[in-house]
Amino acid sequence: MEDRMHRFDNKLSLYPEIQERLQRLVKTSVCTAVHVFSDAKDIPDKVDLRLVVLDPDHGHKRKDPASLARKAAEAILSRHGDKPREYQNRVLFLVPDANAASTLRDHVRRYLAWGSIVKDAGELNLDKHHEAEANKNLVDARSLVDGSLRETYRYLLVPMQEVDAESKLSEVLWEDETLALPGSTYDKAIEAATRDREWVIRAWAPPHLAALLAKWFWKDDKPAVGANKVWLDACKYLYLPRLQTSSVFVQTIKDGLPHESWFAYAAAEKEPGKYEGLLFGASGGVYLDEGSLLIRPDAAAAAAKPVETIEMDEGDGESDSGSTDPSQVWSVTPATKARKPASGPPPYATLRRFHGTVSIDPHDPIGTFTEVVENVIAQFSTQYGTQVTITVDVEAKRSSGFDAKMVRVVRENAAVLKFKTGEFEED
Repeated sequence: MEDRMHRFDNKLSLYPEIQERLQRLVKTSVCTAVHVFSDAKDIPDKVDLRLVVLDPDHGHKRKDPASLARKAAEAILSRHGDKPREYQNRVLFLVPDANAASTLRDHVRRYLAWGSIVKDAGELNLDKHHEAEANKNLVDARSLVDGSLRETYRYLLVPMQEVDAESKLSEVLWEDETLALPGSTYDKAIEAATRDREWVIRAWAPPHLAALLAKWFWKDDKPAVGANKVWLDACKYLYLPRLQTSSVFVQTIKDGLPHESWFAYAAAEKEPGKYEGLLFGASGGVYLDEGSLLIRPDAAAAAAKPVETIEMDEGDGESDSGSTDPSQVWSVTPATKARKPASGPPPYATLRRFHGTVSIDPHDPIGTFTEVVENVIAQFSTQYGTQVTITVDVEAKRSSGFDAKMVRVVRENAAVLKFKTGEFEED
């Protein structure tokens, strides 16, 4: 048995087995995607939240600044291939316990060894008794691997930054938490840890957003900031709140608009201090695009204030001498008494239908489709009565042709998923 166990190399045999098991085991609704043993260049640098699982060589000890897990996580956090990683606030790490990693390797090596014995039972001339014993040992070894995986992969490692009283930023801090896995799933354990430690914000209060805007974005001479810029900055910088999705950010804006204490929203700035589609103390649609703005309350109040107008007093305003005395002819009155109708935008055709086509990144289909859902499809849900139809076109080409197994599997899966069409062609 020992000789057979030593046949299995860590990189070539053990880690692919561990990787496959973790891909099935580690699920989380907190993140859009889970990347198991992936290189930094293969972890997309996008705004959707991602969980990165490190291999057993990069073990972690709690509060240990020299842990191999921290060093590996730092490398992934800082670089995306040959470029700096832009959206650093969108990556969380699941890392192995350094003290348990060697035990996991031993269990996996023993499991693979028993598997090879069962496979070679005929060549080894095992009798029925020894073959049954080998099968039982294989089952027991598989059970030990399952338990050891959960004992080993139990630390969540999260990058953060702190801000002192002078608004100076600390170095990157690595906070860790032991997941409560006994009697639970990874999904529930990760959800609980990220909620309790406020590592991932699922609902955000408008006063918190207002405080963040006042501290980092609004300036004396710039009382408005792009809404999309605030969202993207929150995805980039570790000292800002880590919101789960852009929908959380949009909902926070919506919740704050009926009040006049926190911020206003506008579709665009026509000219300095003049806003198009201003919402201040009123509800309305909120969109994350290049034009939309979040405005400081005092600037919004000034922009929303009625403009005073000048009107003629009754009579022709002429004096006895026939000359005109401006002090008697003109008077300034509030707009509530002599307000002219505001000139709105020119009439435009009623647009009743939208159709769009977009290419999905085949290397990151979930992340790309999530961005489409959050930034386009979800917008239609804000207006009651909108009917949305979504279809997906899949086209795959291979110059040398697809093998029979591929054809069979894809056809069967397409049928189960109720594809309207799903056929292979010669050309």
